Amino acid sequence: MSRADGAAPARPDIRVCSTANHAFWLFEHLMALFGLLICAKALVPLYATDDAVRGRPLDEANVLFQAMSGSVYLLALVMLLPRWREAIGLLARNNALLLLCLLPAASLLWSVEPEVAVRRGVTLLLTFGFALWLAMRFRPGTVLRLTVGALFLGALASLVAALMMPELGKHAFGSHSGLWRGTFGHKNIMGRMMSLAVVVGMLLSTTNRRSTGVPLMAVALAALLILMSGSATAVATTLLILMMIPPSTWLSTFGLRPHVVVSAALGATALASITIVALVEPILALLGRDATMSGRWRLWEVALAEGLRQPLLGAGFRTFWLEEGPGGRVMKLVSWGEGNIGNGHNAYLDLWLELGMAGVMSYLVLLKEATSRVITLIGQSDPLGVWLAVLLVHISAYAATERVLLEHSDLSWLLFMVLLIQATPALAPARRALA
Repeated sequence: MSRADGAAPARPDIRVCSTANHAFWLFEHLMALFGLLICAKALVPLYATDDAVRGRPLDEANVLFQAMSGSVYLLALVMLLPRWREAIGLLARNNALLLLCLLPAASLLWSVEPEVAVRRGVTLLLTFGFALWLAMRFRPGTVLRLTVGALFLGALASLVAALMMPELGKHAFGSHSGLWRGTFGHKNIMGRMMSLAVVVGMLLSTTNRRSTGVPLMAVALAALLILMSGSATAVATTLLILMMIPPSTWLSTFGLRPHVVVSAALGATALASITIVALVEPILALLGRDATMSGRWRLWEVALAEGLRQPLLGAGFRTFWLEEGPGGRVMKLVSWGEGNIGNGHNAYLDLWLELGMAGVMSYLVLLKEATSRVITLIGQSDPLGVWLAVLLVHISAYAATERVLLEHSDLSWLLFMVLLIQATPALAPARRALA
């Protein structure tokens, strides 16, 4: 047999293998992009009518949404099977995050509505599984680029919806009439997602010079949509994060020791706290808020009093604000809009109301671990430290007025889990190439 005859059969096999690998690579990226779009709530018109938009959760008890998200999450779990040993190793090194995600499902044991608690707790675990797959399959820079891509697509769709289909892209009722909501279903959701787009786009542009085109376009479009949404929280949070990015990036370039990073962070926090206390009233006036945070203080006061009935374990995951739950009594005392409050408009409060001190302490342990990883990574001049720090501040700021902690199928919480897992010391060799 000639050399040519012997080599010829291998060439088609190589091409076939290469084509199959490329097809699977493309499928994985498209699947990740679709999952991120779902978690960004950028596909609301596909599964929710305008009446549903006025109701409480857009994604609860919706068969189409559950089919779309469930398919992505289950596929992610299947793809984790060949790497199950590595996955277990990562879970063991992220036991604080795992415990916090297991606690909601376990709350069925004491919940006022066990079926609701276990259903939503399991969905949160599926979201965690999707985050684990993203963290293991993609490098941090790729995750951020996919996130920017998903949000950019959502922003483009929202721009078209607002300009060409105002009945879809704008609020047409109540105090929000005329404000843009795009394809996100509500102005506040669009505002938060566009704030996240600005943050992630700026992070990519400032720490990865190869990623500037699409991120900067996404930043510009997202900034426009934030203004058109009229979301004061989105404006304030975005400005806060934009002021934080330059000094965080600057600190990271020096490879400082942990105690220096901690001292700088504490000093910056003290300065920011003094500034906020001094300017709180004019800032609230500028953002169109009053001293009661649009009625939130009264809501929090009544909810806190009700939560003291079950301070240690709470009412159960996502069951406090059910009409038949403890939140039903709060809603009878607090008049707000149509009376359908849905949540406490404060993620820290909801964490305590639903999971009690057990949930609060578990979150504090997770926060300590995340902070420790941020300090270590910034000391190593690893951009991932800046990314995780900025995202942690973003989600913490939003948690003061919106329910973003332990939120299933939510992009903010999903991205936080992904970056936290990727910040695991055991993944250090894989993090070196952030492309």
